[in-house]
Amino acid sequence: MKSNFVAKILLTFLPIVIFLIADYFFEPKISIIIAIIVTIIQFTLFLIKEKEVDFFLLFDLALITLLGLISIHFENESFFKLKPAILEIIFVPVILLFIVNQNFLKKYLNRYTPGNNYVNDFITKKLQKKLSVLLTMIVIHVFLIIYSAYNLSTKEWGFISGALLYIMIGAYFFTELIINRLKMYGKEYIPVINEKGEVIGKKLKSIVHSCNNEEKLLHPVVHLHVINKKGEILLQKRSNRKNVEPGKWDTAVGGHVKFNEKIEDCIIRESREELNVLFNNYTFLKSYIWETDIEKELVFTYATITDYVNVKGIRYNKKEISEIKFWKIEEIENLKKDNEFTPNFLKEFEFVKLFIKKSL
Repeated sequence: MKSNFVAKILLTFLPIVIFLIADYFFEPKISIIIAIIVTIIQFTLFLIKEKEVDFFLLFDLALITLLGLISIHFENESFFKLKPAILEIIFVPVILLFIVNQNFLKKYLNRYTPGNNYVNDFITKKLQKKLSVLLTMIVIHVFLIIYSAYNLSTKEWGFISGALLYIMIGAYFFTELIINRLKMYGKEYIPVINEKGEVIGKKLKSIVHSCNNEEKLLHPVVHLHVINKKGEILLQKRSNRKNVEPGKWDTAVGGHVKFNEKIEDCIIRESREELNVLFNNYTFLKSYIWETDIEKELVFTYATITDYVNVKGIRYNKKEISEIKFWKIEEIENLKKDNEFTPNFLKEFEFVKLFIKKSL
């Protein structure tokens, strides 16, 4: 599935890649004709299959035409050495557009993906970081090409303008691969389960709880709602550094169950890690399946009544949580439509209210 996705993403850049390859082997006029033919074929196939115009292919066509005109103009011998730098400079505003406009990048990549929503915010944020690195490399490479064109030998210029950029990109991805492999050592595993809650395997948390979880592997999580004796619900405000629902108010305690960890032990561990409090008398409320863009969870929801009347004395984890607060039910009801709370919490809010009504 992952390779299929990558193939489809590469397909979006096919006309431009065809032009760059053809420009290396043929005259600029021939290379632009080849690339335009490929673009027209893609445009026609998309129109037949999807019954709509692909405006991004028109964007590709405009970019190819510009690159072709640059190639034709710089056939002049005196400017020949600057041609690679000029071609790369053309890509700078395009990459910048992808970096600063997440929606444009998402739409561009979703052209050939299932349901036109496969590429989500989580994926595009990661890709934008990589594009920022690529942009930095291109800018450095452009300056090196210009310097070598006027100050170094033809052989040295040939290496810098040709192989060097690919070596830089390859070194970056190889380094990133090694770092990611090293990070995997000592990482925690979480259970993969079926819809009955039975464990059928295990996976690294970094895979199951990320955009790499393309199969949406079902795994267990716990949520603990903390309620004081006035009927107020303790909520945590998620850190702005979170990839999922940053800055929104959420359940007081929540986390993934580790492999071979009991649900009750997970509640205790997460309570200590997030709020540095050990609660007693957990009451099971409900379990349900919750699916987002990046994962699929079987949520076990619990509630507890606490003696805390306010948040004083609760030393919460400031790396994970921005703020904590006891909320009155009426306050939550009034702000439900203002996008202040996570969708996950709002779903559970309905049966938490029933628990409060029965218990207090």
